[in-house]
Amino acid sequence: MQYTFKSLLLSVSGAALLAGSAYATTPADCAGKTGCAKKVCEIEVQIGFAQSHNNTAQATRLQAELAAAKANCSDAPAAAGQSSNMAHSDAEAAKLDKKIAEKQEDVAEAKARMEKAQAEGRQDKVMKYKHKMEEKQMQVQHLQEKKGAM
Repeated sequence: MQYTFKSLLLSVSGAALLAGSAYATTPADCAGKTGCAKKVCEIEVQIGFAQSHNNTAQATRLQAELAAAKANCSDAPAAAGQSSNMAHSDAEAAKLDKKIAEKQEDVAEAKARMEKAQAEGRQDKVMKYKHKMEEKQMQVQHLQEKKGAM
């Protein structure tokens, strides 16, 4: 069978859509879940979002994160080291706060660029920056949820 570029593109796009359908599609899909199940669900939502916006690099990174979460996540409490981990937890919270602030700056920057593109009538750039803004907002939400779970 001889393949044309168009047929290959359609088959790859179809495979990506099928692959994306295995994941949770909205943060609401994760609402009733807790612990590792919630973490896995949230990563799956981000993978679906990245795939729907053809962001293969982020989807690949998130798939690796998903595999690590499935392999290493445990809902069992670590009672033995909980008190000694309080200082570590505070340091982690500070790091997350810094990352959240950075991502919020990225959201504001993407929003400003989107508004500039709207003023210039550049619909292609409007969509680009809208997608970037949504992606950064998802990252902020993920970091905030991660911090809330600490």
